[in-house]
Amino acid sequence: MKRAMLWVVGIVAALLVLVVLGVTILLVNIDGALKHAIEYGGTYALGVETTIDDADLEIFNGRLTLTNLKVANPEGFSDKPFMLLKNAQVQVLVGSLMSDLVEVPLVAIDGFDVSLEVREDKNNYDVILASLERFSSGETTEPAEPSTTVLAVDRISIKGVRADADVRLGGSQQKTVTVNLDPIELSNFRSDGDQGPMMAQLTSVITRAILRAVVRHGPELLPAAALGKLQNGLSSVNKLSKIGINQLTTMGSGAAGAVKQVGGAAGDAVKGATGAAEDAVKGVTGAAGDAAKKVTGEAGNQLKKIGSGVGGLLGGKKEEEEEKVEEPPADE
Repeated sequence: MKRAMLWVVGIVAALLVLVVLGVTILLVNIDGALKHAIEYGGTYALGVETTIDDADLEIFNGRLTLTNLKVANPEGFSDKPFMLLKNAQVQVLVGSLMSDLVEVPLVAIDGFDVSLEVREDKNNYDVILASLERFSSGETTEPAEPSTTVLAVDRISIKGVRADADVRLGGSQQKTVTVNLDPIELSNFRSDGDQGPMMAQLTSVITRAILRAVVRHGPELLPAAALGKLQNGLSSVNKLSKIGINQLTTMGSGAAGAVKQVGGAAGDAVKGATGAAEDAVKGVTGAAGDAAKKVTGEAGNQLKKIGSGVGGLLGGKKEEEEEKVEEPPADE
């Protein structure tokens, strides 16, 4: 009897090792797929190279951490990034990764730099605005591959936003100015599977919100003509409200309080998902023999579902996603 028990325990341990190995392999693949999708989506929406240092998904915590997402300056300008997102914490309802509706309670961005360069004949934001306008109107040389997966983000909180303006117009119109922008909150983002990569749609929304915040501080940053050009460029892109996005830019300490409230609400939502995951793990460790095999098999099935769910979130095939897509109607 004792020998049989040891044999069962050995099988359970081996199965658990396989599950852990499977989770590890899945996480490595998911992180790489997410990184690729974010870079592709940013480049697609903005027309300039977009890169990210790290995208780390903790499945059982429902947390995705993004580090140093860089949007390159258009050709002919400095090597400084046009935009730099330093850190973002994305809360995901883990169970939704297995469905056609991926639910994200909160995208919390902390630290965001935008660098404007104004010259005699052109400005670095001209290329970005032109690409956003094409994306908004649906003009693209890349045919869209429809996706049945929808990305729904309840709130996007952006704080620590800094805008730099480097103006070189000759004569006395030369200056370098830095302004700290008010925190920004967006709500009710929902991707449209017929309108291009989901990450491109999200990138477009966040970029437009940042540039509109720049316009509000325009007189502090830009000469009148350059500011007018930025305003005209944004007016040619569909407003965020037209696609159901609510935008709120709050002032001073009130904004900080609003951001904290959003963070608390998202944290509560994620705790539920984390508790459920922990309970599932306890069930595995407490099982033996046939029960262990059953639980392990179920865990394998769940991992496959999560993998396929994330695949849908990214818009399909990871390696071949140079697949062409149509751009969604841009908003503001």
